[in-house]
Amino acid sequence: MSIQINKSHSKSDLVRIIETFNLGDSEYLYLDYNKIEIQEFLIGELSKLSEIDFDNDLYFDDLNELINFLKKPNMSKIPIKTKNEILQIAKNINYYYKTNNLRDIENLDDLFRKGKYISDYGDIPSVRRAIKLINSFHYKDIELNITPKIHYELIETQTKKQNNKPQLKIIYHSEPIIINLD
Repeated sequence: MSIQINKSHSKSDLVRIIETFNLGDSEYLYLDYNKIEIQEFLIGELSKLSEIDFDNDLYFDDLNELINFLKKPNMSKIPIKTKNEILQIAKNINYYYKTNNLRDIENLDDLFRKGKYISDYGDIPSVRRAIKLINSFHYKDIELNITPKIHYELIETQTKKQNNKPQLKIIYHSEPIIINLD
């Protein structure tokens, strides 16, 4: 298995992964090795493994999901210039669907191209909204790249919303009538 860890993951992020999955002495690694050596150590340990206990706070379900996370850029380390560019593109796409006016977007092909470009930054709410609009209105299937932590937070929020639907309780002739507001 060939693993290439993206350089946007910091030394402390890599040591945290090693520590969480008990792959080595993390304090020793952090003090005595540089980032490249820690990357090589982590790659070596991950290539030896076939299964890891994923009952942890990093929100990974299996080994492939962890490896895919390490291959892609770390979403929390996006440069400000890039983030501003991504936000502007997402705002333009959302504006198009709200007003049907192509502002800074030449045509629909340009819209899809920009949608695919920003889909790698799915942790940003505006990006998720823009990709959802593109997919729903044009029946496209642009895949959204969301880190596991944000994915689980979104699922948690959605289940809380479903479980906390407002109810109206009216007592009429001593029998309660419950009205669910969906």
